[in-house]
Amino acid sequence: MEQQRDDNRRITLKAEKARQGYIALKTPARKWIFFGGLAAFVLLMIFLTLVAGA
Repeated sequence: MEQQRDDNRRITLKAEKARQGYIALKTPARKWIFFGGLAAFVLLMIFLTLVAGA
């Protein structure tokens, strides 16, 4: 891994080296669980917004 230190003692990395991992949704069940949880979170936020505004 190519690193450089600047005068402020911070490490600088190239963009290719600094990338994070990816979400491994290799099976249909994992995809359903992930997107179902994401949809549930969005619906919960909409519901809480509506309840707080009422």
